[in-house]
Amino acid sequence: MLPGAVAVPLRSSSAFFSATRQWPVADASARLPGVLLATVLNNGGGAWDNAKKYIESGHLLDENGKVLGKGTSAHAAAVVGDTVGDPSRTPPVLRSTFW
Repeated sequence: MLPGAVAVPLRSSSAFFSATRQWPVADASARLPGVLLATVLNNGGGAWDNAKKYIESGHLLDENGKVLGKGTSAHAAAVVGDTVGDPSRTPPVLRSTFW
């Protein structure tokens, strides 16, 4: 936690106290983590949604070859994952993460 607490103010203050041409660099370096986080959230939300659809379609089998569908613990976990993942894929959430 301490390295992050030192790095962010140091980068901002160095851009503030030095030449003005460093402001775009500071701005871009501040936005890059948001872009990466939005990409990860979007991909993760899609993966959870696809996992739920995969289970509901009857393609998931246990070690004995029995179909694990609705009503199983795997489906319950996939529903929870889909519930968590859906909001992370909406455009307002992604825009707020970028900016």
